[in-house]
Amino acid sequence: MLWAAALGALLIVGCSDSAPSGPDATTDACACLDAPYRVDAADGPIAPDGGDGPAGDGPMGDSAPPAPKTLRLTAVGGDGHDYVGCFAANASGVAVLASSATSARTVAGTTITPAGTSDAYVVRLDASGAVSWVVQVGGAGVERIGACAVDAAGNVYLGGQHDSGLSVGGQSATSQGFLDGFALKLNATDGSVAWLKALGEAKSDRVGGLALDSSGDVIVSGVMRIGIVVDGVTISATGGNNYVLRLDAASGARKAHGTFGKGLVEPLHVSTGASGAIAVGGFFGGVATFGTKSYTAAGIYDLYVAKLDTSLQLSWHAVGTGDGTHNAITTAITSSGRVVACGGYTMKLGWGSKSLTQGTPLREAFIVGFDSSGAASWLTKVPGGGNSYNTCDALAPTASGDRVITGGSFTGGLTAFGSTQLDEGDGPYLAAVDAQTGNYLWAFNNRSGSTASNSINGVALTTSGNAIVGGSFASTLMVGTKRVTATAAEETQMYLLETELP
Repeated sequence: MLWAAALGALLIVGCSDSAPSGPDATTDACACLDAPYRVDAADGPIAPDGGDGPAGDGPMGDSAPPAPKTLRLTAVGGDGHDYVGCFAANASGVAVLASSATSARTVAGTTITPAGTSDAYVVRLDASGAVSWVVQVGGAGVERIGACAVDAAGNVYLGGQHDSGLSVGGQSATSQGFLDGFALKLNATDGSVAWLKALGEAKSDRVGGLALDSSGDVIVSGVMRIGIVVDGVTISATGGNNYVLRLDAASGARKAHGTFGKGLVEPLHVSTGASGAIAVGGFFGGVATFGTKSYTAAGIYDLYVAKLDTSLQLSWHAVGTGDGTHNAITTAITSSGRVVACGGYTMKLGWGSKSLTQGTPLREAFIVGFDSSGAASWLTKVPGGGNSYNTCDALAPTASGDRVITGGSFTGGLTAFGSTQLDEGDGPYLAAVDAQTGNYLWAFNNRSGSTASNSINGVALTTSGNAIVGGSFASTLMVGTKRVTATAAEETQMYLLETELP
């Protein structure tokens, strides 16, 4: 499912259904926008004592904003299943989608023939949605791209992993262990390689997140087992099994590095703020140490958020813990510098004094906001109904404002925003949340004509105030008056959507 939403807010994107999205999920769907419902600002999050927030007035369809207008919807992919590994776009609307191919296919006129089990490939689209170029990132084994960014000039930055060597644009990286990470820059004009940075060692390494900071540097976070060597400097795993790098965007040269956690501390996402601050979100298992504090995961995995300063030193950390499995998280830094995170959980989840308990859905989505010291200011969820599977998959801060927009999908019952419930059905939703208080400001529902789902990978906002969304769909996807169809029935392709916001 897909959706996008309001200006003056941090945009949060997610999807869900009766099963998780991704390669093992059923993704045959046709989604359309419907009239929104509104929730007043009294509908609140988890109260300070952990109870329910104050009640609101309920849906107010007459005062709801109009359904957003779809500006463009583009299908991207070939003859096979093309799931999105990462999506990013700059403020001008230039976007990148990355995927993997296990068999030969033609993507926008470019033939991708895997050299090994699976090759990654990258598609750059200009501001009109037209494909600029397609570049294959291959090797003898499996290559994956899971993090990407686009700078103001339209250059593309990528982070991922390989297991048997890597080759792209005449440059290569050799395999040093079971898995090796890499960072890569492709030039805007033709997709040629500007630089390729090998991030490997004798065991397993991978890149978990990549972002551009306010100075234009590339921030990369990953995991290592022994230590990696970058530009002749050894980053030892004795200081933590994660790492964060600051790379020069022009040359790829290392400018600084650091670690912020010890133990099985896996970074999943990196975001940056206007002041140069960095937020890293991820999960940990067993015993993990942040600074001088150690934690033992209550479930299989627990979550964390770490805020770093411009010198890549730990400013504060927060841990989300509880029974169940919690291994998905996305972060963002608002224009005021507030860190917000969202993801999914099962059974129970607590961030400091705030806690949530899972209801009837198979998995629920959470949103949490932190104060300047890293304490959870508020924590709220979108519980859904029946056997729904709720996720929150992306956050996009606006240039001003201190709010968040949360979105996702639900099936099999009503979804509550505070005391307000949206219509039953398989429908993506959007809800605005005040990032300072966690209070719901409004919500609306996108009704679907199908019982299956599409997936969302990310969202970005343009200077004109539109949202650009990237994800995957199967068979047919319709948003507003725009419609795209996959190359063959039941196949999964990527899409790029630009929509106005209410």
